Amino acid sequence: MAKKKPTDPQERKRIIRNRLIDGGVRNLKEFGYPGVNADNITTDMVYKQFFISILEQNLGHGFDSEINELIAECKKGDPESDERRD
Repeated sequence: MAKKKPTDPQERKRIIRNRLIDGGVRNLKEFGYPGVNADNITTDMVYKQFFISILEQNLGHGFDSEINELIAECKKGDPESDERRD
């Protein structure tokens, strides 16, 4: 029996977000970062830079809204981020 697709847009966004994070964690572990996990991939300075790069490479292939939200989350609070420049 096939899984039923979520009809709630918020649930769909949450599922996509979790899959993007899980994929990022898997990729970073393959690149030799065994300490990366779903909790620190968007906050650790090194991990999030690699994760942003991975996310940016996937723009234009679907789920751009969710990808852009994760990129913004990663950049939040970074002094180098465009959001914080005067």
